[in-house]
Amino acid sequence: MKTLRLGLLLLLTSLSFLYASAQHPSMSKKYDNNEIEKMVQAFKMEYSQNVVPTELLVQKFRKDFPNAYDIEWEKAASLYEIEFEIRGSDYQAYYDEQGHLVMLIYDIYQSDLPDLIKKQITSKYPNYRFDDIERIIKGTDVSYNVEMERGDVDVRIIIKSDGTIISQMEDY
Repeated sequence: MKTLRLGLLLLLTSLSFLYASAQHPSMSKKYDNNEIEKMVQAFKMEYSQNVVPTELLVQKFRKDFPNAYDIEWEKAASLYEIEFEIRGSDYQAYYDEQGHLVMLIYDIYQSDLPDLIKKQITSKYPNYRFDDIERIIKGTDVSYNVEMERGDVDVRIIIKSDGTIISQMEDY
């Protein structure tokens, strides 16, 4: 009986850890989605440089992602990009200079894609194999960067959570 209770306790503890670790911090509501898009575009237009972040940013990042490792900081325009890993998955978090999280990109499995997105993509590209998939949370918008392949053909689709295709690129 003690062994059964101990086993159940360990199982519940493990499940609660997995659930808690799968959660991500919420995005800042300081900016609307258009403002965030402008900030991200400005970041992409400048040459980002490795930086030593402020103590405020380090504390905020550590609070938001306590299990992060292999952490690299870069800055361009008014954004900090932090590339890191959690349990073998790649992440990119974007913070403003005051420590507000405005965008998060991370790897997901095909099984984590919403059914609507899978159906939309597989109807357009049947018999393609899913390769890399990222979830992109930008403000209140959620989209997916999906890379697929079939033979020598590679396809990259960025699709909103409602199924609207933002962009698609085929490479032969």
